[in-house]
Amino acid sequence: MVGVASMPPEIRARARVLAHSSYRAGIRIALDIAMWIGAAALAQWAGNIWITAAAIFFIGFVCIHDLLIQGHDGVHSMISRRRWINEPLTWLCHALAGCSFTAHRAFHLQHHRRTHGPHDPEFMLLRRIWGAKGTSYLVLPWLAPVSVVLYGLVRSTFPGVRWRTLRDLVLIAMLHGAIVAIAGWQRYALFMVAPGLTGLAVAFAVRSIFEHHGAVAGDPWRHARTLDTHLVVRVFWSNINHHLEHHLFPKVPVHRLPELRGLLSEEYARRGIVPAQGFAATATRLFGEAEHFGASEALGKR
Repeated sequence: MVGVASMPPEIRARARVLAHSSYRAGIRIALDIAMWIGAAALAQWAGNIWITAAAIFFIGFVCIHDLLIQGHDGVHSMISRRRWINEPLTWLCHALAGCSFTAHRAFHLQHHRRTHGPHDPEFMLLRRIWGAKGTSYLVLPWLAPVSVVLYGLVRSTFPGVRWRTLRDLVLIAMLHGAIVAIAGWQRYALFMVAPGLTGLAVAFAVRSIFEHHGAVAGDPWRHARTLDTHLVVRVFWSNINHHLEHHLFPKVPVHRLPELRGLLSEEYARRGIVPAQGFAATATRLFGEAEHFGASEALGKR
């Protein structure tokens, strides 16, 4: 990558050390699933509509969303260095949300290779939704899962993606069928479907608009955003606020991204990159942004 190649060698060397860190996604996956089950059990025990509503939103906003963040690490083969562990856990993280990890891997890795270019599948999707305006992100959570699966089935040129996507969909149907058989349709609707339509949709829209909207196309230092946010958000969302760091060094696991941010701080200052402040404040500003690319203003200041 051009951005990485322009860095001082000592920064690249220290970033490689972070990339060779031990992985912790497996622990976080277990914690997310435990919180999911715990929130559902609490709602069932309390029998209160407001507690149930809060539990549903929490499951989507925190548990399922963070499972997808861990699945994102798995897409980059960072849940485990053992493929026979990494691939099933990556599948599980996506399958619980009803998405094929094979299709998402093809979609996402192409996004990294072609960020903001004419063959970036993420940008291609956004252009079809109200011309990639900020308001496009209001409907993105509903269209993205279907678009990702269709990318795996129709558009991907990676060998074997189509049949593996189909395999994923069959196994996902079996998994969700088993959950229905164990929990019943009512619990499935309350604690599997409703969280995806509420908390997860909000989290997905807020995070997605922060990552690239208003970016500077063609500039690896400004085509993604880094952000300062509250500790609680960083914990619940596994440091996903460090998206520029992830694009610069995609093989650094999420739990080491804060250290990578510190490592790059002088380089950011030298290049005039100012981190955005707060997910909610940044998302609110960007929802009103009509242009997906902003060539004249430093991305961090938007």
